[in-house]
Amino acid sequence: MPLPAVFHIDQDAPTGSRPADAALGACSATKTSSCSERNVSLSSRSTRRAAAGAARHGIDRTGRGCGKAVRRRPILRPCKNETMWTETSGVIGVGYEGKDIASFLEELTAWKIGTVVDVRLNPISRKKGFSKRALSEALAEAGIGYSHMPALGNPKDNREGFWAPGTPAAKVAGERFESLLDSESAAEKIIELTDLASRQRVAVLCFEASELCCHRKYVLTRVKERLAALVGS
Repeated sequence: MPLPAVFHIDQDAPTGSRPADAALGACSATKTSSCSERNVSLSSRSTRRAAAGAARHGIDRTGRGCGKAVRRRPILRPCKNETMWTETSGVIGVGYEGKDIASFLEELTAWKIGTVVDVRLNPISRKKGFSKRALSEALAEAGIGYSHMPALGNPKDNREGFWAPGTPAAKVAGERFESLLDSESAAEKIIELTDLASRQRVAVLCFEASELCCHRKYVLTRVKERLAALVGS
C-alpha cells in the first residue's frame, strides 16, 4: 500500500493552516514557547541541567515559559517520513489556551477537522465556550463532531510535572501517564481513536497550547504507532 501524502512544519514561515503545536510527530521541526503559565522551582544542580535542555523548548531557568505562544505560523510541505496526516484522514493535537471559541473553530475548519476528541479528564473550563456542552454545540454548528474520552485524561495530581518539560518531574509524570494508558479502558479508547483517525481528520484536544506541556503527546504517540501499523499492513 503506498504511503499517503503528509506534511512537515516550518516554524519561520508566514501564516498557514495547521496547528500551532508540533502535533505531526518526529518529523516536526516546530519549537514553541507555549503551554500554561506556571512556575516550577528548579533548585537542584541536576534539575538546572535538565532545565538547560528544556530552555531549547522555550522554558526559562525558573521553569516559566509554558505561557504565551510564539505567534509564528508554520506552512505545510511534504514529508516522506510521516504517515499520520493526509487530505482525508489523520490525527493532530490542539490546545485552546490563549484562544477564543471563534478563532478556535476557524482554525479547525481550515484544517478540515472531522471530529474533536476531548482528552481532558473533566471537560469544564473557565474560558467561555470550552466546557463540554458549549463546546460540543459550537462544534456541531460548525459541522464538526465531538467525543469526550475521559479514559485518556490525566489525573489532577499528575499534571504539575508536565508544566516543566525536560525536567525529572516531567519524566516521572510521563511515565505515570504511560502506565495509565496501558489500562484496558484507555487501550480501548486508543483503538477507537485510531479507527476514527484512519477515516477522517481528528484533533485531540486539551488545554495547553503546546503538547510539550500536555499529556496528549503520549496519546498522539500511541495513535500514530497504530496508524503506522495500519498503513504498513
